[in-house]
Amino acid sequence: MAQLTTFLNKELNVLQKIAYDMLRLDILKPQSVTHEIKTRWDPKKEMTVAISQCYSNHMSQSASVSINYLFRYLFSNFLIQEVMVTVAHNSSASYTLSGSTSQSRGRSTLVEVGHNLEDKEITSITSIGKEPPTQAESEQALAILSILQGTLSLLDNHWMKAIWFPSQPVNWPESFSPPPDFYDIEIQEHSDAPLNDSQHTAITKMLSPSLNTHLTLVQGPPGTGKTTVIATYVLSAIHAGQRGIWLMAQSNFAVKNIAEKLAKLEFLSFKLIVSQSFYNEW
Repeated sequence: MAQLTTFLNKELNVLQKIAYDMLRLDILKPQSVTHEIKTRWDPKKEMTVAISQCYSNHMSQSASVSINYLFRYLFSNFLIQEVMVTVAHNSSASYTLSGSTSQSRGRSTLVEVGHNLEDKEITSITSIGKEPPTQAESEQALAILSILQGTLSLLDNHWMKAIWFPSQPVNWPESFSPPPDFYDIEIQEHSDAPLNDSQHTAITKMLSPSLNTHLTLVQGPPGTGKTTVIATYVLSAIHAGQRGIWLMAQSNFAVKNIAEKLAKLEFLSFKLIVSQSFYNEW
C-alpha cells in the first residue's frame, strides 16, 4: 500500500533548495574533457593505458548505470561517457577513434578502441559526456528520495534543523552540553600560521562548547586563511585534551589540503581517508 507523506511548506522549501542547488552544480559540469595524459601500450591486455597527469581532469572508468526518476531529474544531463582518441597518422595528419575506458585505478586507465595502437602516437584523448554523479552526490539524492518517501525525517537530524530552521529550538544531545568544569580553551597559534582578528574570533567560537556556537560559518575567497583556521582549531582542541575530531570536505583535494596544512604545522597524529581512486598514486 502506498504511504502518504505530508510536509510543511518550510520543509518543501528546503528540499526544493537542496535539489535546485544540486541541479545547478550538475549543469556546470563540462560536456567534454580533453585529458592531460601520457600513454603506453599494454601487450598483455592489448590495450592502451592512459596515465593521467592532472587529477582535476583525470580519466575515469566509463559507467553504465540505471538511475531512478529523482536521479534523472537531479542529473538530467548525465550521459554514458565515451572517449575520442586522436592518433597521429603522419607529420601533418591524424585520425580519431571512439571507444570506452575500463579498469581505472589511480592515474592509469585502460582505453578500448577496437584497434591495435601499438607503436602509434596518441596526441589526445577526450571524454564525451558528463561524469556520473559522485558518491556524495548520489548519497545526497538518495537522502532526498528517502525524505520524500517518508522513511527519513528532515527534522529528526539536529544539524539539519540548526542549519535550515535556525529560528526553532534544537534539542542537542546531552553529550553536547558544556561540562561543569568548562574553561576557555587557549588558542595555540603556530609561528608559521599567524592569525588576524577575524580568524581569532572564528576559532574562539569553534572552541566554545556553548549550545549557541555548535555551528560556525567561516566564509571567504581562496587565500584568506580558512584552512589555517581549521588547522589552528585542531591544534588548540587537541592541546586541550579533546579527541575524536573529524574534518570532512566536499572533495578529495580539499581533505588533502587540510592534511598538508596540519603537517606544515607539525601535527601528524591523524588518519587521512579519501576515495580509493584518489589514494592510489595521487
